[in-house]
Amino acid sequence: MRTRNTFLNIIALLFIISGCTTVGPDYKAPEMQPPGEWQKTEDPSLKPDKTDIREWWNIFDDPMLSRLIAMAADSNHDLRIAVARVNEARARLGVVSGQAAPVVNAVSGGTVDRAGGETGAANAFTRTRFSAGLDASWEIDLFGRISRSVEVETAEFQAASEDRNDVMVTMYAEVARNYLEIRTLQARLISANGNIASQKDVLKLTKKRFEHGLGTALDVAQAERVLASSEAAIPPLRIQLNQDINTMGVLMGRAPGHLYEELSKVSAIPLPPASVAVGVPADLLRQRPDIRKVERQLAAQTARIGIATADLFSSKSANFRC
Repeated sequence: MRTRNTFLNIIALLFIISGCTTVGPDYKAPEMQPPGEWQKTEDPSLKPDKTDIREWWNIFDDPMLSRLIAMAADSNHDLRIAVARVNEARARLGVVSGQAAPVVNAVSGGTVDRAGGETGAANAFTRTRFSAGLDASWEIDLFGRISRSVEVETAEFQAASEDRNDVMVTMYAEVARNYLEIRTLQARLISANGNIASQKDVLKLTKKRFEHGLGTALDVAQAERVLASSEAAIPPLRIQLNQDINTMGVLMGRAPGHLYEELSKVSAIPLPPASVAVGVPADLLRQRPDIRKVERQLAAQTARIGIATADLFSSKSANFRC
């Protein structure tokens, strides 16, 4: 009889579950119609062709730049925070997803009865009893509150992942920009020092011409002014170079002067190839993590409407025990 009642309860429960519905709007990704190609490509070095920008820094073919970006990915604190947020969102998704599964509790116990006088007597006996039970319960998702919650946390997890990607894109761009500026400042210092050496030779020649009556004092004064102006441009360039090297150390998550010895060695400015593929507008939009992040946040907010709608109805739970 008990088995028959249990079977009927299971059948009734299946009917209840089959009648469950999910309230609230279903999310639909917004439709966009970006142009399939650039309207104008006046620069012959830019090709409107498909491109992969996941490791765009490799087009510079600079081992030092590639190593710096790898170092930044391993030790940058902003990126670590973004990764921690992804792990947090993944954990929340696991918690919410678990609400749809049954909660099973196992209970066991035992008792010992003694009767018939003292232990060891002829009429004494001991009786031991053991009992065990299983208790399973779950909440029926009548109005889709749990499923909508799973949708929210799934979208939030995906948004956190895109936020991490956005941090990575920004960080990589900042490392590359800073590195290019360091190499550019080094080239400018070499050029400025070369100009100073040439202007010193011109000043010597101008003074000799003046001593032999072939020039004027004005010519000497002008040569001295040009030399002084070039020499005055050197300190700001050196200060800016030191600041950029210190900034690079901070981007690596290290002390400001951590990379000074390594980056102070002069190297050529990395140049891109003569022709660069820029992709098409539609692909560039799809590759932007900030846009994908906002789209996922929109999906999460849409699912929250369903949760709020489900809360308007009576929240009822059904427990099944065996």
